[in-house]
Amino acid sequence: MSEMKHGFTTGSCAAAAAKAAACMLFGGGRRKSISIMTPAGIEYRAELEDISVSEDHVSCAVRKYSGDDPDVTAGTLIYAAVYACGGSGNAVEIEAGEGVGTVTRPGLDQPPGSPAINSVPRRMIEENVREAAEVFGYCGDIRVVVSVPGGGSWR
Repeated sequence: MSEMKHGFTTGSCAAAAAKAAACMLFGGGRRKSISIMTPAGIEYRAELEDISVSEDHVSCAVRKYSGDDPDVTAGTLIYAAVYACGGSGNAVEIEAGEGVGTVTRPGLDQPPGSPAINSVPRRMIEENVREAAEVFGYCGDIRVVVSVPGGGSWR
């Protein structure tokens, strides 16, 4: 019997895309891949797709790999756009873009009105974006927009 192929969560894909976008925004240049550490202590090396660079932000995507886990999001591009907002703080704001839902009722680990991105992926995104900012000497506020174009089409 062959060993199962392990995939990566949508949150890991979003965190990898956010870290890559932050590295390109704060450090310049383009990347083909990025590595992050998952909460389980597994290194995830993600290939980057659909990179878009502008003066005030960088956006890129990571294609979701689900391994042997049957997942309707397998093969979907998970995007993150990172914006340098200036200011003197170091706040990281995470927003829902296209295809990312909004919490409408109590019961999830995020309050109603918040993007439907749970606390573990939020923490991963924030930690990876902060790490990139620190490496490249950026000290301002940061806005991250996570999107999954076509995200509502799985239903």
